[in-house]
Amino acid sequence: MSDDLIRRAREALVSVTPGPWSYNSMGEFGPAYDDDYQAFGMICDPVGECDWPNAVDNARFIAAARDLVPALADRLEAQEALLREAMEVLGKLHHAVCGETGFAQCVRDHSKTIYPWPALDVADHAARATLAKLRAHLDGRADEGGVPNGI
Repeated sequence: MSDDLIRRAREALVSVTPGPWSYNSMGEFGPAYDDDYQAFGMICDPVGECDWPNAVDNARFIAAARDLVPALADRLEAQEALLREAMEVLGKLHHAVCGETGFAQCVRDHSKTIYPWPALDVADHAARATLAKLRAHLDGRADEGGVPNGI
């Protein structure tokens, strides 16, 4: 992500009421633990009575979110596509070096001594683990080392 986009997103969060937030039927925004009545802990009042702590910062954050959320979503989508491309290339490279017909296997098959490069085994293991984590990340499987899609 561009440094400017990250900076803008982080700046929008300064002095904002901690979340999660909710919106109730009376048109009030507030902490999610108080959905029905926001007499205490209101984050922003739509009629402009902003005398709650952090209310002005919260309103600025809500306004900034309109531009930041699409920009962050676009950037995340682009990075996910690049990550998929990098994963495909890494997979091909890994197969060429460590696959059943790859360079390392040829050395194993044609070497008259014990396989001479234990570092290649370490790299093979690391590549397999990284590819598995990338697949889990792109599929939203946090239990397998990825980041859940809901985050």
